[in-house]
Amino acid sequence: MPMADSRSVTMLELDRHLSQSLEQARHAPMNGQRYGRSWVGVLSSDAWADAARWAAQDSSAHPLLALRRVLDAQLRPWPETVMNLLPFDAGDTRALQRAALLVVMRDLNSAQRVFDDLRYHQA
Repeated sequence: MPMADSRSVTMLELDRHLSQSLEQARHAPMNGQRYGRSWVGVLSSDAWADAARWAAQDSSAHPLLALRRVLDAQLRPWPETVMNLLPFDAGDTRALQRAALLVVMRDLNSAQRVFDDLRYHQA
């Protein structure tokens, strides 16, 4: 594939040679691997803009952060019976406790509701 500049390629050239991969990247980020290791990432410009917007947000003054500081001092470990129900690799139990508390507080009864709320507050 001839290119004038080895660091860039036109979308027409990419579409000709990588149309399947690019179509996938339009819907979700794609990880390119070389020699079995992650080598390049491809994502849509919308996904890139969303990531930049999330990274730029300053959450230090968010009211839930103040609530977290107060709750962390009060939050007791879950009973052993609850801990036994969690998968072995469940991760940070404090984070799970906080997440469970938010689900109850915000009445987040579906993944779509969480997604919609995040989108609304991101705008």
